[in-house]
Amino acid sequence: MASRLYIAAIFIIAAAFQSANAASCPTGWQAFGNSCYYFGTNFNGMTWYDGSAFCQAFRAHLVELNDQAEHDFVQNKVKALSWSDGPWVGMVRVSPGTNWVLSSTRSSKSNDNSYNQRMDGLAKASSHDCGGFDRRGNIGFWRCRNGGSPICEFEA
Repeated sequence: MASRLYIAAIFIIAAAFQSANAASCPTGWQAFGNSCYYFGTNFNGMTWYDGSAFCQAFRAHLVELNDQAEHDFVQNKVKALSWSDGPWVGMVRVSPGTNWVLSSTRSSKSNDNSYNQRMDGLAKASSHDCGGFDRRGNIGFWRCRNGGSPICEFEA
C-alpha cells in the first residue's frame, strides 16, 4: 500500500515539475539561491537509497549542502516542518573514518572550507555513513538503511 502511495505522489509531483520553467520552481518546491528544493515530509520510512531514487525520479538529487548559507536555509526549514523521520541529505562517507563527499560526485565537496572542516569532523566521529538531519534540525551521519524522508534539490 505504501509503495502505491509513493508511486501516486511521484506522478503528481512529476506533473507539477514538468509544468515549471527554468526561472521558477514547480508547485510544492521552494526556491533558494539557484536551486529548487522539495521537503518530502509526507514520505517516511525511506532508506537513504530510496530517498535518493525518489529525488532522481524528478531529475533532482538529495540536497547537497554546498555552504553554510544553504545549510542554514535547509536547517531552518527542517526545524519549521513536522517530520515523522529525519530527512536525508546528499552527503556520504565512502568508507569508515573518512571525510564526507557529495553523493552525486562521490568526490567534490563545498567551496566553503570552514563548512568542510565542520562536516569532516562530524563524519570522522560517526560510525555511520549517510548524511541527514534529525527531526530537530541537527545534522549528522546515520545508518543508510534507517527510515528517513527525502529533501530533493535541482538547479533552476
